[in-house]
Amino acid sequence: MRPARCGLLLVFVLALVSGPAAAAQWGLGSNLGMSIIFPSEGDAETAVAWTGHPTYFIPGLRLSVRTDDARQCYFLDTGFATISRETLGQSSFQGTLNAQYAFGSKKGTVPFVQAGAGVASRWVRDLGPGGQSVNPMSVIIGGAVGMQRNVAKGAGTIRAELRYDFVTEGEDLGIILIPESSVVGLRLGFDLWLP
Repeated sequence: MRPARCGLLLVFVLALVSGPAAAAQWGLGSNLGMSIIFPSEGDAETAVAWTGHPTYFIPGLRLSVRTDDARQCYFLDTGFATISRETLGQSSFQGTLNAQYAFGSKKGTVPFVQAGAGVASRWVRDLGPGGQSVNPMSVIIGGAVGMQRNVAKGAGTIRAELRYDFVTEGEDLGIILIPESSVVGLRLGFDLWLP
């Protein structure tokens, strides 16, 4: 599914689950984090990224909607990166739709749990004469536990979470660009909530 269609689907799903507009808040946030990737074959990799890095399953931009009491939150975690050279181009995309439940109110620091699923894709384009392009896609399924604190009288949230994701193998034309992996990550982030 193309990213534009995924975005439209997200807006539709979030509109359905958010209930009346007066009972929900829309938010925009970001992540920084560290991931350790354990491929089913080969050596583990460690990645640290500020505002995310989709190649290493650390999304950077978070679009959210939460209930007025801040207990339920639905969000799309996204990441995109692209690199172009004279003879080669590469892009990475990640998008996961998640649900979160916080065990408490808007006040203080409260624990939460999350679950979600989505896709990761890598595009590699050989821009030279007669070049070949590959575009494998993987499925991501995972969850997290964490703590969040509402700040600025509920206008913002800071959070920390420990996350586990399983990533399926991504292969195109016999080339595996995304190995089947288990990803364990620590994410820190913030959300700004619209009134």
